Amino acid sequence: MTENDIQSAIAGFRKQLGEAIGERDQLNVKIINLEQNIRNLQAALAETRFAAVHQQEQSTIGLTEAIRTIFRRNGQPMSSGEVRTSLKAIGFDLERFANPSGAIANTLKRMAEAGELRFNERLKTYQLHPYRDLYISGMRGNEKPK
Repeated sequence: MTENDIQSAIAGFRKQLGEAIGERDQLNVKIINLEQNIRNLQAALAETRFAAVHQQEQSTIGLTEAIRTIFRRNGQPMSSGEVRTSLKAIGFDLERFANPSGAIANTLKRMAEAGELRFNERLKTYQLHPYRDLYISGMRGNEKPK
């Protein structure tokens, strides 16, 4: 393979990766909406004697993955408050947290410490780190893939 062939293959895989991430984001939003529908129906069921059995269902999409979806879909730097508003807009259940703002802030801070997000101290905003895929995989850019 020539260098051009390799570069072309890399570009093709990056395109496929981007498409797959977009599909995953759409599924995450669909899952969040379905969970909201379930919660709404469970609230209606709460008036019956069987409500206690159904109220404790666990969510499949966690806060971190929902935040990843928000950042990938938005593509712009966001403050913690903007992330919270976006989570509400897609129907993510923040009521399961005693302190939703604190949970969001802690998650954003942890994601930044892990290298997945970049924090702009001056603007108090977060954005996806351009090399987040390397950080997630454990590489820092100077190693060869295993």
